[in-house]
Amino acid sequence: MIILTFQGRIKNRKRYEEFAEDVVNELLPRPFKRDINIHFWFTKNVGAMGYCQMEDKDEILITIDNTYDPELVAGTVVHELVHAKQYIRGELNADMTRWMKQEIPYGPRGGLKIKYKDQPWEMEAFEKEVWLKELLWDK
Repeated sequence: MIILTFQGRIKNRKRYEEFAEDVVNELLPRPFKRDINIHFWFTKNVGAMGYCQMEDKDEILITIDNTYDPELVAGTVVHELVHAKQYIRGELNADMTRWMKQEIPYGPRGGLKIKYKDQPWEMEAFEKEVWLKELLWDK
């Protein structure tokens, strides 16, 4: 079972909670035999719109900058949940040196040689961010 928790100052908390649940159900439709905790921390001045970190195989921390427009925040929630899915399914490892069971050249995140938007896990996250936000945010 995937358990979502939300912390921090969140305007329209209930809407984000329901939205995140819908996104998780789209990304990971099959139930899990183990509990996986995804913790959301909404805060200011993150340095990016959001981050996703795998603490261990059953704990994921997603940090979201809540100073943006709600629609941008919703897109960031999707984007970071795609990374959570990648960690949970073992598609991406925690130090970002393996993607889909293949070694990433140049080290973590491809070093400085693979542009951010060209990293395959980011490409998937940006693609799904667009269609899942359109599908689920204003339903």
